[in-house]
Amino acid sequence: MVCMKVLPVNLSFLRPQVFANTPQYKDVLSENDQRPRPEMPSAYYLPVNFCAKDDKQVALINDLKSLKNLHCPYCGTKMLSADEMNDLQLEADKIKSVNNLFKFLNKYEDFINPRFSNIVAEVKHVGYANFDSTADEVLALCKKNMQQKSDDAYRFMLIDFDKLLQSGDLNEHDSAILSSCKDAVALIPENTPERVKIYKEFSKTMKNSVSQLQSPQKNKIYMRLNTAVRDSFFNEYLFEQKRGNETSLSKIFIKNLFGYSKSDTSIVTDKAPADTNNIMLTCKHCEVTGKNLSNKDLKKHFYYNHIYELCRAALAGDLHENRSYPIRLQNSVIKNFNNRFAPDNLQPDLRALLKETGLKIPRYVEFPLTDIPGICCASCGQKTITHEQKAKIYQEIQDSETMPDLLGIFHKYREVIKPKYVPLIQEFERNLSQHSVISESGMEKLLKVFTYKNLQDTLTENIKNVEDISEAYDLKPEEAAAVRRFISQANNLSLNLRPEKLFPLEKYHDILSELAGSVNHDIRREFWATCYRNIVNEYARQIVLIPPESVSYKGKSTLKIMAEYIFNHSLATVDHLDPKSKYNSKRQKNSRIGYPENKYENLVVMCKDCNTSKSSTGLGHWVQRHPEMISNMEKYIMQVKQLSKDKIIGKKFEFYPYEVAAQFSRLTNIDISTSGS
Repeated sequence: MVCMKVLPVNLSFLRPQVFANTPQYKDVLSENDQRPRPEMPSAYYLPVNFCAKDDKQVALINDLKSLKNLHCPYCGTKMLSADEMNDLQLEADKIKSVNNLFKFLNKYEDFINPRFSNIVAEVKHVGYANFDSTADEVLALCKKNMQQKSDDAYRFMLIDFDKLLQSGDLNEHDSAILSSCKDAVALIPENTPERVKIYKEFSKTMKNSVSQLQSPQKNKIYMRLNTAVRDSFFNEYLFEQKRGNETSLSKIFIKNLFGYSKSDTSIVTDKAPADTNNIMLTCKHCEVTGKNLSNKDLKKHFYYNHIYELCRAALAGDLHENRSYPIRLQNSVIKNFNNRFAPDNLQPDLRALLKETGLKIPRYVEFPLTDIPGICCASCGQKTITHEQKAKIYQEIQDSETMPDLLGIFHKYREVIKPKYVPLIQEFERNLSQHSVISESGMEKLLKVFTYKNLQDTLTENIKNVEDISEAYDLKPEEAAAVRRFISQANNLSLNLRPEKLFPLEKYHDILSELAGSVNHDIRREFWATCYRNIVNEYARQIVLIPPESVSYKGKSTLKIMAEYIFNHSLATVDHLDPKSKYNSKRQKNSRIGYPENKYENLVVMCKDCNTSKSSTGLGHWVQRHPEMISNMEKYIMQVKQLSKDKIIGKKFEFYPYEVAAQFSRLTNIDISTSGS
């Protein structure tokens, strides 16, 4: 039964589907309780939809909160079930020494939210310096350090206030408001004896003041003054008692730290009933900070991983009566977020659940050709691997015990390895042959030096290319100045290169864009052609050895990460010849438009490497930069025709080769052969 009640805003964090049957909230959810609270103005009240006394709903929530080995779909942190949280707290009771504390933090490392990695590093740093002290004594020192950092952040915030007031960017009204606000927040630490209330008072004062500003930049002003103070106090409060009567600082710290990793139910879309299609399990931190699936910084692979884990739990019977829940959730997310979270390829566990439940995912691009082993990429022409083949290769990589074993895997699957990674594998083999005894760390160091030297040589080559191209043209003074500026900045990048440091490709792209934007069209094309693709290839070889910090590969050696990264780029994916982004913009203006981009005539198989590079680039521009795609598309069409002839694919692909050739011709004005001659 779906009901409409009026609840205070400050109670809207109470999920009604959780508390509907909780005695202490019966009055709040009572049908007779329609009155506003007298102590709060009526503006604080908003309508909230919820399901009341729904046994199936309560059962679903109990199922979700009891699941283990799930990762948060927002931040990727491994979540603690209710039982795991109880076991963790019992284990925390035994912590006395620093050594025990370190063992505990290492054991539960996967459950620590990335938001608090700097706090754990601080605890370990202080702990090693005071190893003979007790855990509580070390945490007391850390707490003192955090308080000092909070005080410093507060002091710098007041200095930032002065800079903002002296900048001259504010009118008289805003200057008066901020000046008054500064005087008020400066007195908060003196007038607030409890540190846990300092930030609350600060935040309230800031919001009240900033809301009165006339500047359109008031949100940026608030973030500028608030962010550092908020983060520092947030860190400090990990060491503060929030509730209960704990006396041990280690228990308080662990309870607060891992409390944010506890699994909690979250609403997928606001202003919608909290039914089985609209509940998602998240870590407590993401629920507290109010993240959602529309966040532009959200990483899709966290969400996909969560869905696949839910599917495995459903197939294993851990969701009991809610076996179809992962599919219903996925359908709801696709519907509400414009197909953004519909992956191009279903993994086996999701497919098995779809088959078992009989449900279907709407507006979904499932392309059977991506399941054909050895089908070639329509862009580069190289063989691709399916998800099943990728899983098999990954398992072989994990089972390899020595570096020669790993090299054997590279040789075994050499036909699917992208050419740009071949020099790195050759260097790996050469180092093995020259050093009879070498450790993995030693090999890693040699490979990083190899990529570092290649990047330096490529940068030097690009600088020379720019000089040679410039000499061939009669440049205007401003164009010559742009060339000199590029050479200076590129030299600085070369000087700052380090074997352990990832090359700043985005910065290089920016300085090359600045150069290209300052010259005429002909020179611009030459600069891009000679100075960008070669550096991208060198960067691609470096990044497999220095993966981004946002990617977590716990428990794997760098060489195995390198191998997985290399094979992952050969994965078969679906590419839209006419990009999806073109239709998404049309769909925003006309909600009735269908999904023509998902018709088979617009879909081809591409390796992940080419698909990622192409992204939303129009096919005409892509073919201009990669003319080899013309012959490779013909090769791809011939392969599909043969698969249809051999009855490996169904009749629905009978006319596909001709339809996709016509689509290619329409988008590029280039006719390609479908006869095989």
